[in-house]
Amino acid sequence: MMFAVDFSKKEIGDLVYGLLLEKGYIVCNRTGTFRIDPPLVIEEVDFLEFISVFKQLLNEVNET
Repeated sequence: MMFAVDFSKKEIGDLVYGLLLEKGYIVCNRTGTFRIDPPLVIEEVDFLEFISVFKQLLNEVNET
């Protein structure tokens, strides 16, 4: 399983990447493409928590 998002601006991808690292998520950022490769045994609740945090960060970044 892989979750990926392409950002139209590299700076936004870099910002989201840094914020997720600060929150303890191990993620990948490749020139505006953000990627997470969760373990195959990830619990649904853990993935949903990540999605919630990710959406919150996107909203915060969008407000700046």
